[in-house]
Amino acid sequence: MKKSVFVIIAISLCLIIYGKTTYLPIYRSFIQIKQNKNDSIMAQSILGNLNLMAQDSSFSISIVHEDVDKKKVKAIKRAKAAEGWMTFAALLSGFSAGFDATYYNNALLTYIEMRRTENIAFLSGFMHDVANAEERLDIELFIDNHSEEELMVVDLARGLTWYVLPHASLQYSMANPGIERLRISNLHHTSVKYADIIGGNSVQKVTLEWEDDNCWIVLWFVENPDSNGIIPDGYQVYQYIDKATFKSWEMTFSEVKEFKKAHKK
Repeated sequence: MKKSVFVIIAISLCLIIYGKTTYLPIYRSFIQIKQNKNDSIMAQSILGNLNLMAQDSSFSISIVHEDVDKKKVKAIKRAKAAEGWMTFAALLSGFSAGFDATYYNNALLTYIEMRRTENIAFLSGFMHDVANAEERLDIELFIDNHSEEELMVVDLARGLTWYVLPHASLQYSMANPGIERLRISNLHHTSVKYADIIGGNSVQKVTLEWEDDNCWIVLWFVENPDSNGIIPDGYQVYQYIDKATFKSWEMTFSEVKEFKKAHKK
């Protein structure tokens, strides 16, 4: 009976705190290609893709981050929900074990309850790791050979070597966050370049007011006023985020209302 009461309370709390939320990606990418001390090019981006062509157009380097689509958001939410329920189950099982030990004074029953609690606690920790893993997005690195001769790519940190055929591509996964330092040359070593590559990402949980193919409109809670004290604590502001460029700007409640009215699905 007591367990049922706790389950009902947990369900009620989940319904109370539930809101329409989503997860927004935060991307960071950097590529630098150096031919010599005085000849280097670089690029950086907050978008999901970044591409940089070598000075002589013999190859290009691309960083591609995993997209946070609706399927990915659902996977993160499922993992988070499973983690939450498993944590609650561990707490409930621990309470039950203590209650049974006190009420029934049965050593065997107490032992069984304690072993069950340990297993649930282990699964809770496992589900926490799964949830964290879902929030880490994959990063793929591409080296595209645009030349008519074979390229040699050497990972200077790990000592790995790849040979990329003409007009072919090398692809492998980066760590998140990850740093790569590569030596890229032709087979005769008459053209040698070095590449520094940095990539990382994460996701941020936000309260979603509107989403379509072009944008997100999210609700932000300003905790601290500005220097003039114009925005009071707890004031709600909306932010429009362009999906193509990740540029953002603030919107008032009236602007959001008019936007939703004009773009109602």
